[in-house]
Amino acid sequence: MKPRICVPIPCRSASEALPLIDDACKAEADLIELRLDYLDDIGDFKSVTSYARDLGIPVIATIRSRSHGGFWKRSERSRIKLMEEAAHLGVEYIDVERDTMDIERIVEKLKSIGVKVIVSHHDFDGTPGLYILTSLFESMKGTGCDICKIAVYARSWEDSLLLLTFTVNASKRGKVVCVSMGRFGLPARILAPLYGSEYTYASLSYEQQTAPDQIPIDRLRQVYTALGL
Repeated sequence: MKPRICVPIPCRSASEALPLIDDACKAEADLIELRLDYLDDIGDFKSVTSYARDLGIPVIATIRSRSHGGFWKRSERSRIKLMEEAAHLGVEYIDVERDTMDIERIVEKLKSIGVKVIVSHHDFDGTPGLYILTSLFESMKGTGCDICKIAVYARSWEDSLLLLTFTVNASKRGKVVCVSMGRFGLPARILAPLYGSEYTYASLSYEQQTAPDQIPIDRLRQVYTALGL
């Protein structure tokens, strides 16, 4: 199997975002994540989203809240409204956090527009045990989403292996994306797609990381080539 790679686009303005989208396409990203919470002028989101959509690359629209490591500065109501507007623009996926208020209703509304929904959870402190990860996954599936994304911080090599164990088990019960952040999470970040994760994340460069220790896509491709993938 060929591992799928998603490249986040930290787009502070349309003029900055469009070349980054081009770079992601040239790097043969399988999909891109538009981090719309990075935008200084939220009015730029339509041009950025439409540009990416017209290139034909699958798009995840993400408006990450501050509690999950994002930069959204406006109200929660306007954040949800922007998700709905992005869905109407024809992106393939919307990423919404698990602890968002009325998450089930929001998932249902977004899916009714015709977009697939990724419900995500981020733990920047550590990696929970298998029981907690499994319970978390089951509760996320209960929202009616299409994909469950779980991103945790690895504080040891064992944490990385633990997440891979969870990934192979969870992927048998539903679509999941698993990300292990931090230096010790690198093995899981690289290998997660081989263990059942729908895709993994890679940055365009070290300067454009949107999570701790994201590996650049060119380096990740080199690793996959060395593995014969």
